[in-house]
Amino acid sequence: MSIVWKPTSQYVDNSNMIRFMGKHGIQTLEGLINRSIDDIEWFWDAAAKDLNIEWFKPYEKVLDTSKGVEWARWFIGGKLNIAHNCVDRHAKTRRDKTAIIWQGEDGEVRKLSYESLCEEVNRFANGLKSLGVRKGDAVGLYMPMSPQVPISMFGAFKIGAICVPIFSGFGASAVASRLNDVQAKILVTADGTLRKGRSLHVKKEADAAADLVKSIRHVVVCRRLGLEVPWSSGRDIWWDDLVKDQSPDCPTAQLDSEDVSLVLYSSGTTGKPKGTVHTHAGPLIECTKDVAYHFDTKESDVFFWVTDIGWMMGPWML
Repeated sequence: MSIVWKPTSQYVDNSNMIRFMGKHGIQTLEGLINRSIDDIEWFWDAAAKDLNIEWFKPYEKVLDTSKGVEWARWFIGGKLNIAHNCVDRHAKTRRDKTAIIWQGEDGEVRKLSYESLCEEVNRFANGLKSLGVRKGDAVGLYMPMSPQVPISMFGAFKIGAICVPIFSGFGASAVASRLNDVQAKILVTADGTLRKGRSLHVKKEADAAADLVKSIRHVVVCRRLGLEVPWSSGRDIWWDDLVKDQSPDCPTAQLDSEDVSLVLYSSGTTGKPKGTVHTHAGPLIECTKDVAYHFDTKESDVFFWVTDIGWMMGPWML
């Protein structure tokens, strides 16, 4: 096997991982791996601090396995919010820096700065609150990849709601089974999308799913293709109508480290789909660790990952 690319010594010496190792007097990769295994709490405490994770209230203990490793609890006593760490704080220090670049299959491009992303997130979060969404309520995302995907996800996090991303290619029964599991109150979808040059009517499938879920109170619909869509008066609301009069300011919920952020489902190809429950602390620090150390992402880089929001790597990227 030929090696396609090998990092130069300068690249390695300036990497985030070497910086982290140097901070802790670790000489070799093997030494880092061994220490992280031998002292798990040291590693995750050191990583969280090195990665500049911001807390409203610092954690008192990194790891609690008193109920068994299968019920491990992380960063005990800490309070934070993914939306604060990924959006809010950057809107203050990197206001004009591009946060999101979206390009549609038809070539349309939209860019959001951190400041504009934050304002959009806040408007949507306030819109969710106006629909009666509270902490712990589930918001389903059955959407094609679009700027509204990160806005919806961070908007749910902002107020402590639980985001449930669902692959936009699934049929109604697959969508409904996931929404019923979490007793979702809101379903966010689109009129349609482009896939391999074809226009697909997403809203019709979303309606068929929503009809099977008694807990759904509202279906929020984004205009993507300008298609005529079936409409349920009192239940359905256009995205633009929901957010247009909302304030661009919204307080960020100070959540416990173990409060739920996401429920992500397996594909269901080997049986009933399984929902994996993700909190606000663990996934945030794990994903940040991946992007910082394994991908060695720097301030000037553009990070690109091909995935649908319905799979873990979509939320992971965001």
